[in-house]
Amino acid sequence: MQPARRWGSRWLDLAVGCGLAAFGSRRGLVLATTLLTATGDSNHGPDPLAKVFRHRFRREERDNKMTPKKIQHLPYQIDPSVNRFYFYENWWKRVALELLRKKAGSLEGWTLLDYGCGRGETLAYAKEMGMQPLGLDSDSECVRLARQHGPAELLDLAHPESQVPPKSYDVIACFHVLEHVENPRAVLTMLGRGARRYCLVAVPNLSRFPNLRRSWQPPEHVNPGHLQSWDHAHFKTLAEVHCGLRVVAWGFDATVLSPLSEWIQRIMGTKFVIWLETGFFRWLFPYGGISVLALMEPKTSSN
Repeated sequence: MQPARRWGSRWLDLAVGCGLAAFGSRRGLVLATTLLTATGDSNHGPDPLAKVFRHRFRREERDNKMTPKKIQHLPYQIDPSVNRFYFYENWWKRVALELLRKKAGSLEGWTLLDYGCGRGETLAYAKEMGMQPLGLDSDSECVRLARQHGPAELLDLAHPESQVPPKSYDVIACFHVLEHVENPRAVLTMLGRGARRYCLVAVPNLSRFPNLRRSWQPPEHVNPGHLQSWDHAHFKTLAEVHCGLRVVAWGFDATVLSPLSEWIQRIMGTKFVIWLETGFFRWLFPYGGISVLALMEPKTSSN
């Protein structure tokens, strides 16, 4: 009985994932339910999908306790071989810099400020492209780690504008930081004023491709440091209407189709599902990716 239940669960993942990808969440649910019945994995009680999902998939945040201790905004050490989303933590940085190079051409000698540099991988990638990077972060441990890749300084949160004066860098990058700040409008405006040529920003995508499992689950905590999030339209409004910037290009990192992606990972392996999520799935649903990634330029009287 146990092997049959395991294969039935895999059929469930495939049915839901294919239905969702092919027809969208509402019609996909109808197709998935039909396939679920056809495969014989419908003996889980009055609400089979909810019961299976709750039993088989638990997010780590469910065990987190929202205590008043210091919030760690990102892991200090990551291992992509353990979790493919650790791979994506650096992937969107590479995608962003490639977007910049595609738009601007040679970046040799350009200065780049990485605002909220974290572990500092962006500094290394920028140096590979011939840029002169500097990292800023409010976490002293992140500054220590970032200095392994390039110059980095501790950010003065009380007076950040003193470290980002107007027109001080060719490019200012800010990857998955704005969602952590209390006043993203003020910070993004400051970054736009500090950039001579471009601002390169990534934030979590509030409209990332829906995870059908969550339709049967109560809301859970996300990263406890997140204060807000955006989809592409709302971020464009923030940047262009309120912060003096103009979006010149969008970048796309990876589109995760849950639970289909997880099913494929179990069968074909992590490398194959990453290839799909950064390739075909991204091409199929580009605006449903992990990040809202925007290349922007400061507005002038001419633009």
